[in-house]
Amino acid sequence: MSYIYIYIMVVQSSMKIFLESKKASQSFSDTHKKFSLTNVIKSKHGYKMLLNIIDAEIPISFFNINSNNNAVIDIFGTTDQTAYNISGGNYTGTEIATDLSNNAPRISVTYDTAINKFSFRSSDTNVRKIKANDMLGVSSDLDINASSDIFNVAQNQANFGGIRNIYVKIKNLGIHNLNSSGIYSDIITKIPIDKDYGGVINYIDQQNNFQIIDARQISEIEVELIDRNGNPLGGDDGLGGLEWTLTLLVIGHVAHGERDQTPVLDMNNIDIDIKREIPDICGLYSPYYPR
Repeated sequence: MSYIYIYIMVVQSSMKIFLESKKASQSFSDTHKKFSLTNVIKSKHGYKMLLNIIDAEIPISFFNINSNNNAVIDIFGTTDQTAYNISGGNYTGTEIATDLSNNAPRISVTYDTAINKFSFRSSDTNVRKIKANDMLGVSSDLDINASSDIFNVAQNQANFGGIRNIYVKIKNLGIHNLNSSGIYSDIITKIPIDKDYGGVINYIDQQNNFQIIDARQISEIEVELIDRNGNPLGGDDGLGGLEWTLTLLVIGHVAHGERDQTPVLDMNNIDIDIKREIPDICGLYSPYYPR
């Protein structure tokens, strides 16, 4: 008995979208933009659209201390409680300790570079506590007092180096990746920060992982750059007015039979509405084949 195997290959077509923050149709902040597409991209019947960020250029113009993490000191005693915010900027551990000693009420702070830890004591006779704070390395309430003139050391190492990754969220296309709690998010990729302040991240995707999206057409793209806690990149200061770019690759995808076959590119599977400056509107499946 003989068998005939029929393999119907995966057929795909693709299109790049070049996004520049300065050309957004709506700007919510430096790091949150909405782009309106004059030419709407649609998936044909029976097809899904897949999306990937293939490259990005993002300036490292955000501070290690900003409105996302600058509420670094919360002191309370028997009769009073005080919070203090450090002004946004780039700080070393010694500079943070100096700022807190000079400006935060009724405490003195030192920083030990050898162990990367802050130490605290009250600058009056009252016993006080510092509430838990990740940046200062205080994992639980820390007692401080001045009676013995001893500085109490934070339980953990300090964490004031700023964020290590930028998360790119596309808010309106139906992306279903999971966060650490297993909850769906709109985050499409994580971009490592591999440059110092003043440099530029030049990210190129090496994995070619595409995300299936719910949207059947793309007329707008809303992008936000955030940190791991979901806070806007750079806080209130954002990127200091500097611009960023992303390149998106959209693929029209359908699979039959053996799904592991090598994809064949074909420009017939994404429906593009081409809006011209002349009065008539011509909708094309591709630049080559008329509807």
